[in-house]
Amino acid sequence: MKNQFTIYCISDTHQRHRELTEKLSSIVNGDILLHAGDFTNYGGTFRSQGGGIDDFNMWLGSLPFKHKLLIFGNHERVLIDDDDLERVKQQFSNATYLNDELVDIDGLKIYGASWKADDGRDRRQLWSKIPLGTQIVITHNPPDGKSHATSDASFDIDKFLMRRILQVKPILSIFGHIHTDYGVWEKDKVTFVNAANMNEEGKALNEPVGFRLEMNDDKLVKLQQL
Repeated sequence: MKNQFTIYCISDTHQRHRELTEKLSSIVNGDILLHAGDFTNYGGTFRSQGGGIDDFNMWLGSLPFKHKLLIFGNHERVLIDDDDLERVKQQFSNATYLNDELVDIDGLKIYGASWKADDGRDRRQLWSKIPLGTQIVITHNPPDGKSHATSDASFDIDKFLMRRILQVKPILSIFGHIHTDYGVWEKDKVTFVNAANMNEEGKALNEPVGFRLEMNDDKLVKLQQL
């Protein structure tokens, strides 16, 4: 069991992932890289051999992190039905794709859930799958917003996800989707991270968000933003 983790968070790269290469390649002793979805533009060349998904997978493999975890955002899920998920999962040879799944990395419990559309399903039941004791939750859906002033933010905040986050109390809740709400804030002893790299079309991407976690058994000793 490790006592210290270096973690970097990215999201909403929208096929511009290679613009982050210099920054992420310079990370020394990176333990975990987390991508919270929307690495394509509505699938882009997602299905084609040698297309966007292959380039993204190759890029992930070039980065100096021991573990790379990712989920799907709305741009991926719109073109992938449930029957396709397992096939697509196999295409990620350089990362672990999480679909409502918990992984344990050296004692750190991380749960990942891909985009949940507002399609009439019981969202409370969907989010209830996040286990108590989870220390990092990755979703594309935003449970909270740094600022609810914009119509984009207020419309897309998932109140049912927020309720579950406040029940589980992870150390980090990592997400994206709302490009204008990038940042880190704390609420009710949970650190929320909107890691969306995309901001306005044509502008330089937002920086990856990094943390150093110091743990004693399964208890947080220190959380430092890098």
